[in-house]
Amino acid sequence: MANQEFNEAVAAATADASSSRKQLGCIYAIEFKRHPDRFDPRRLIALGREGLLSFATTMKVSTRALELPNEAPVETRDPNSANRGWTRKQMVPLPFEISALLLGSIGGIGVIFGSALLFAH
Repeated sequence: MANQEFNEAVAAATADASSSRKQLGCIYAIEFKRHPDRFDPRRLIALGREGLLSFATTMKVSTRALELPNEAPVETRDPNSANRGWTRKQMVPLPFEISALLLGSIGGIGVIFGSALLFAH
């Protein structure tokens, strides 16, 4: 039951995001028509395929290059399966600050003990 509700929520959010991208593509096209010299084309990156299609259709440009077949869905794998690829080999390194602090402390203690031994004799 909870899984079905989650899937419905995901589908609704995906549909809402898609329609928002389409609307934003139309808004960007109108903005580009009004002020092409002030338009920043980097904003088109976040539109995705749907937004670019709506941008191109609003601009009355050919959309043949954008009408590519949808990508194949990613396979869902069982997390308990034997073939987990790189997941077993992943290691989380210590953050730089922690390792630098530890190595600096060890080096400082070594210098203190070394100088104490040197000056003691």
